Amino acid sequence: MASSAIFASLHAFNDNASILSAVGIFVIGVFLAAAVLVTGRLSTAIGVHMAWNFVQGAVFGFPVSGDKEGASLIGIRQGGPSFLTGGAFGPEAGLAGIVASLAGIGALVAWRRWRRQARARAEDVR
Repeated sequence: MASSAIFASLHAFNDNASILSAVGIFVIGVFLAAAVLVTGRLSTAIGVHMAWNFVQGAVFGFPVSGDKEGASLIGIRQGGPSFLTGGAFGPEAGLAGIVASLAGIGALVAWRRWRRQARARAEDVR
């Protein structure tokens, strides 16, 4: 939790930051920490973070943590209320991004349980 709070605080002074963006970044921090705990590899969190930023900005053209949108492969104009879309900060500052991060945490937990059960079954076979 401490690393997630630090991660959120590092984004707190980005352009268009808000309370909701801080919450969203904190949840993403929890997701990234869970990725490290589940895989045992810091490189997993680094790779996921880089991929998220790349896809969000360079592929879809959304703002990345408050950074202005630039050239992208797909030109999407996000619309709708900022509390859902994240507005000018980017998807991680909206409820949709927070829900996606929570789903990622859930997927990691489910994968870890599945992996433990698979290992237990493999041990039973021996």
